[in-house]
Amino acid sequence: MYRKIFLVMIVAVTLAGGCRKEKADAGCKELRQGILDKDDARVRAEITGYLLSLPTRTYSDQTLNALVDAINNKCGNIASILCFDCIDTYPSQSEISISYQMGGNTIVGIIDLSYDSNHQMIFRNLHE
Repeated sequence: MYRKIFLVMIVAVTLAGGCRKEKADAGCKELRQGILDKDDARVRAEITGYLLSLPTRTYSDQTLNALVDAINNKCGNIASILCFDCIDTYPSQSEISISYQMGGNTIVGIIDLSYDSNHQMIFRNLHE
């Protein structure tokens, strides 16, 4: 009896873990495809999803680090910080780079992040 319960628990944990991986892979695929297609809306949706998963979205270098860590934890080491609060616009902006290999080529997208009226980090722009 205990053996059957144990077996069911193992199967349930395996299936639950597999579903999360598929979901993470789908998000990474969307982010990569958005960068490749220069699809601002697709990248905005994925980056916003990562931001919403963070404990805080307050515009800070810690939040920028947490965002890059979240992307890298789910998608491999594809994200890096270029600068925090370095673009002198109003409001000021930060930049991260998303870089990955595809068919022997390096695909790169630069994402500008800024903040809203509540000082919460938001996606602002995608460019090369």
